[in-house]
Amino acid sequence: MFPDDLVHRMAPYSPMYHRFIEQLKADGYEVIGYARKSTGHEELNARVRLL
Repeated sequence: MFPDDLVHRMAPYSPMYHRFIEQLKADGYEVIGYARKSTGHEELNARVRLL
């Protein structure tokens, strides 16, 4: 996959993500941040604890 192709495939997600976050806020949720956990070899309980 070339970087240009990747950018074109990812670009539509940003506005959709932004709308989703704004809807959560409108519904009364307090958005304090975002974390993504990479795949790894830990057990599920350890992965949850590490988040």
